[in-house]
Amino acid sequence: MVGKQNQHKRELDGFRDRIQEAKAEGNNLLIQQIFLEQRDFMLSKGIRMGRQLMVLLLNGGVFMAQFLAIRKMVVANYPGLSTGGVGWFTDLTAADPYYILPAASALTIYLVAKVGIEFGTSANQMSPLIRMFLQYGMPAFVLVLGSQFSSGVTLYWVTSNSISLIYAGIFHIPAIRNALGIPLLTTYPVDANKKNSLNEFLDNRKTTKNAPPRLEDIKKQDAENFKKAGRGQPAVKLSLFCCFACYMEKLGVRIKNMSIRSALQEINAGYFSDSDEEEEVEDGEPVANVEPVTNEEPVAIVEPPVIILSEKPLQQNSGWKNMTDNIPAKPAIKTSSESLAFVPFTSFIDPTFWSQVNKLKVNKWQLDETPKKIFGTYSTSGRRQITKCSLCLSHDSFVLDESVQPVESQQPITPKGESLMVGQLLLVNTRKAFLEELDRKAILESCAQKLWSLITSKEWLTSPTLLNNFCLTAWADIKQFTYYYWNCMPVLLYPNQIVQNKSSEVLTEQIFNLAVNHLDKVPEAQNNDPFVIINRRDCHPLSAIDSSNDVQLAGDVLLVFPNPSSIVGQPGWPLRNLLSAIAYLRKDWTCLKVLALRRLSLEESYIIEISWDRLENQPDKVPKGVGWERDLTTGALSHKIIELKSMFDPLK
Repeated sequence: MVGKQNQHKRELDGFRDRIQEAKAEGNNLLIQQIFLEQRDFMLSKGIRMGRQLMVLLLNGGVFMAQFLAIRKMVVANYPGLSTGGVGWFTDLTAADPYYILPAASALTIYLVAKVGIEFGTSANQMSPLIRMFLQYGMPAFVLVLGSQFSSGVTLYWVTSNSISLIYAGIFHIPAIRNALGIPLLTTYPVDANKKNSLNEFLDNRKTTKNAPPRLEDIKKQDAENFKKAGRGQPAVKLSLFCCFACYMEKLGVRIKNMSIRSALQEINAGYFSDSDEEEEVEDGEPVANVEPVTNEEPVAIVEPPVIILSEKPLQQNSGWKNMTDNIPAKPAIKTSSESLAFVPFTSFIDPTFWSQVNKLKVNKWQLDETPKKIFGTYSTSGRRQITKCSLCLSHDSFVLDESVQPVESQQPITPKGESLMVGQLLLVNTRKAFLEELDRKAILESCAQKLWSLITSKEWLTSPTLLNNFCLTAWADIKQFTYYYWNCMPVLLYPNQIVQNKSSEVLTEQIFNLAVNHLDKVPEAQNNDPFVIINRRDCHPLSAIDSSNDVQLAGDVLLVFPNPSSIVGQPGWPLRNLLSAIAYLRKDWTCLKVLALRRLSLEESYIIEISWDRLENQPDKVPKGVGWERDLTTGALSHKIIELKSMFDPLK
């Protein structure tokens, strides 16, 4: 039995490593699946642990029977035991006065355990804690216990263990194993990086403790958050220090240069973690807060976190009103100058998307890791009763034949009020490549470079949808129907200081109808593109605001932006890159009025006035970008995992 296990040690070690990885992820379903695979493999190779267990039970029974018999003989002072000893232990009914026999018992127990662990593969399937107990715990236990027993009992232990060592050595001789038809034991190289049992056990406990939340735990927490929102509980908690600082600033006192803006940032950070520090990406580059993602449509309306992409401080002594106006739980148009908040995209990936990934991976892509062009859609109609900017991916998101140009001709048909976003899928072949080898900082920088090239070349004026793109990195375990993914929807932090000015213009029904009618008249491919209304009368494409045209004053222009966010006063993610492009194009402008249009809802549409600092010089390098999604519960920059075995596996 041990010989068969030794022959397949690599495969059994592979199962053990996979189980450890699944435990680190908190994936109980995957652990059970691996155990079933291991059982089937062992049965196919004739490895039956039940038989080995029966042998161990029989040996244990014989050992205990002999142990109890000898002990009763000692208690009954069987004739000859008191004088039948040799050397220093002449009386077998008394304990060894020099503790030599207990020490010999402990040593032989250690050697038996050591030989068993080195020569057999069954012990390799044991946990590090059991290994430590067999090698160190049992000998220590026998040493203490043997010092209390009679010399006859400890002599029996030493003799029994010595016999076990002798026949273990005999069966290790190749000639004897060949004669008996027992497979030879293979000596495998020792991994220099492999830790000892104690360190391995401690590392496993640390990994399990720091494991990311399980999918079912995430869903449970998400459902609990929705219930709290439905009961009207606040989505944000104000720290006592934040409230005290704002109150003191209202009185004209600043505490360690803490302004109301910093208090607002503390509130905003409360959506994501208990830490006041910004998340960093590898080299320490700060990344703005991005709303976490979920793969299920919410059943209640919940205000998502917002992102403040500005460095301009708020007006001093603005009091509590400014602070409470910036809390997303009470959406309202701001009444004073403050940092503009953008609602980020979240990925909603339909299971049919992963089903299509399975087919293309097996039949077409195979080991090809080159980026694949895909499409996503988001709604600006106002029909959906959710507040998130959801980027939706499904089975029709793929370009099936890239030889057909342009590839946009294969894009899915979108109804009015649905915007199309072109992106790419970077599907790697291994879990290690996804978790460790992908340079996501370089991916973000590459996306920012492409955006900046579009802006500086003015290409965006004719195709403004190019300013919105995404890069979905993923790994698909197509055997287990488990998918790892992390989406990046990049925006440029340019200009750095964007604020929303004082009171906003009231949106009239006349302006709303003018904007909607224009979108209904333009070609289908452009019926969700941003445009401008000049002098509140005429609708023009974005190219009309180029400095080479007649438009000179920003006050004459109303930028119409189809808005994916339904939170009044907090526009959606695509507006950020559009403002970057306009600020670069018209360096003489420092403000602009924007109509955030929800196509089917006048109530959700509004006009805001946005301003930024004058840009005297062109930046000497590409501005920084942000866009990686954050974890749903912790707010940390992290990938997502979805398990679809119950849906895709034909055996389920």
